[in-house]
Amino acid sequence: MAASLARMQLLKPPRSLWSVRRYSKTMRPNEFTQSGDRGQGYYILLPEVPQDTPKTNPLLETLENETPAFDKNFKRHHLLKGLTKIAAVKGSEFLDYFESLQVDSAPESFDSVIRPYEEICAQLLYASATSAHLGNLDVDLTKSIEVGQAKINKILTDRWANENFWNVLKKLEENKENLTDIQQRYLDVLLNEFFKVGFKLENRKREELLKGQHDLSEDCKLFKGRISFCQSLFRRIFHHKSTISGLPEDFLQYISTNEENPAEGPWAMPLNIDVYKKVMLLADSRELRMSIYKIWNLRASEEYSQNMASNIEELNNIRMDRNYVAQNLGFDSHVDMLLSRSMAGSADDVMGLIYDVKTNLEPLLEAELKELEEFNKQAFNKQYELEVWDVHYLAFLLKREVFLGGFEGKDSISYFPLDHVLDTMFNFTQELFGFKLEESHGEYPVWTDGVRVFKVYSEEGEHISYLYIDQFIREEMEYEPSCQIGRAHSEILGSKPIAYLSLSALNSRMMDDTSDGGSSFNFIEMNYIPELFQQFGNALGIVLNRVPYTELSAGLYTEVDAQGIPGLVMGYFGLQPHIVQMFSKHVTTGEQLTEAMARKICIANQYLMAYDLMHDLYTAAFDLEMHLSLEGSPMESKKKLWPLFMPLPLPVEDMSEFSNTRVFTETPGYCYAPIWTSMVAADIFEAFSDVDPQDVKMLNEIGRRFRNTFLYYGGGLPAKELFRRFRGRDPDLLPFLRVKTKYRAWLEEEE
Repeated sequence: MAASLARMQLLKPPRSLWSVRRYSKTMRPNEFTQSGDRGQGYYILLPEVPQDTPKTNPLLETLENETPAFDKNFKRHHLLKGLTKIAAVKGSEFLDYFESLQVDSAPESFDSVIRPYEEICAQLLYASATSAHLGNLDVDLTKSIEVGQAKINKILTDRWANENFWNVLKKLEENKENLTDIQQRYLDVLLNEFFKVGFKLENRKREELLKGQHDLSEDCKLFKGRISFCQSLFRRIFHHKSTISGLPEDFLQYISTNEENPAEGPWAMPLNIDVYKKVMLLADSRELRMSIYKIWNLRASEEYSQNMASNIEELNNIRMDRNYVAQNLGFDSHVDMLLSRSMAGSADDVMGLIYDVKTNLEPLLEAELKELEEFNKQAFNKQYELEVWDVHYLAFLLKREVFLGGFEGKDSISYFPLDHVLDTMFNFTQELFGFKLEESHGEYPVWTDGVRVFKVYSEEGEHISYLYIDQFIREEMEYEPSCQIGRAHSEILGSKPIAYLSLSALNSRMMDDTSDGGSSFNFIEMNYIPELFQQFGNALGIVLNRVPYTELSAGLYTEVDAQGIPGLVMGYFGLQPHIVQMFSKHVTTGEQLTEAMARKICIANQYLMAYDLMHDLYTAAFDLEMHLSLEGSPMESKKKLWPLFMPLPLPVEDMSEFSNTRVFTETPGYCYAPIWTSMVAADIFEAFSDVDPQDVKMLNEIGRRFRNTFLYYGGGLPAKELFRRFRGRDPDLLPFLRVKTKYRAWLEEEE
């Protein structure tokens, strides 16, 4: 009987896939109840599993192939049905795996436990990542795969409720001294996932923890939902184009309500982050910038109490929920819990970084504001005091008209033709880091025009991974270059990493502009050169990774303040004048930019760094204060901290704490992380920049040392350990300050 019950359990689909439906039935008189009574019960339906096969669905075929099987004929339903099928099959395999674990005896080996787990997990992650990338091609496509993605995420989350898996991992921990460094790290992060859901607590305490986590999740949903509702209430109509001058034509066409003649308007402006950023940066009307700033920063504040859309109560609930969860897990605060597994290590170290950077930035920030005030007076004869809604607009004009001297449009795009930029990037990185790229023409299917496929080879000539480059911008894609992981490295499965790099290149005809010869060409915008470097660095962190286990190789457990280091290091290269000059080549004459022009571009790309970084420091300090203790209200903390960091007065209407998703729902407790990671990356970059650019041998030696640490083993070993292997010491703040402030020295040379 016991064996039969066990077998029945093995045949069950994952609990998350059960469908339970209530039904009503009319019972026959005198059978179980009195005549005419209606009873209620439940019947259970197995989930509807699509009948798709690898022959009919490219997503399922992808899991059997070495590369994605999608071509230009793939349909939206392939992703949704494929994800649903994969979730059902792999979810059931997970249950079988967990039931098969022997908890009464010691495991044979680490790999005997991890191998079947890796086989299931790797395919779930591969299917999810590839679907996410393809979903970016179309807004409707993104929405259609959300259900399938949610099913996969639910299966991955449910792992941390399985006691068999927990007990087997604990047995492996008893002999962890026999494991490799990477195996010990993998075991540690897996056990930590169980720790976070209370597996070390008594039953009652664990129930309280899980309830607290559930309450926190619900409160965060309400917090974000009210913000979205407030945004949905806003819609401003503009009948005269002069009132929205400065905003780009493609944006105006997007918000036009005149389908026959979009350029004539009227224009209906919604409220979202893209609109907010465009208005703050480009709108000529100061009244419009001020209005949008105030409306944006009043969302979900007490102003919306009459609409039942204020986050005043929810914000306090979120803080208490987080503190409750952290204390149930044995920590003094949410911040202490996060930093226990960070590169920084402690709140004192983080606060020290914040205030040290602040002190060093203050003279630069003062200089930036003085330049903006002088520019405002000279260019516009304006005598008003600067406000926060003026800063980015004036900086944009200052960079365009003074630093770059009108070097834009045809003049600028002609120097960065796509083919030359890519070829230079390939040659530069291959020589520096010791690998080889080889394009495959027509060997693999691609899902849209402009996608190029490259095989990546090690320095020894071994084929190790694939790089897919989607060259051109599409209406549905993010405008800036981006990089996504497709598949992580898995030694157990023998699977090669795949990275998807989107460049967002343009064609000169899109700007109603062509080269001198009259023909069109593809190009990268010069202000995106640093971002291109950063995203290519992220791609290298994927395709060169040699960590043997999928989840570690994918960076899922990399410390939150050490994520994206390869990209940031490469991004610093893209801010150096001699590098920008090297990547330039006029599409007609073949000439490079002058050294002076390359330096001006680098100044423009970094200008307002002090102001933006100071605001990031303010946000990080506010975030820490909100999550270190429950003392003080958000408004009190904001009013105290703002003048310590920001040089302009805080507008009276600014109630941004009630809509600050970054602090309260997205990255609570670690808003400092991008600053810390940038500091680490700057220290790494200085190892390169200290070398004469002509000393190729030394540069290549440093490049291979970086490859053999962060590129090969990022995610597989603690970030602090990788840094020590590369630098021979712990990170230092001084390189960060030198790298970040170097543009001021270039600017002084220009003057």
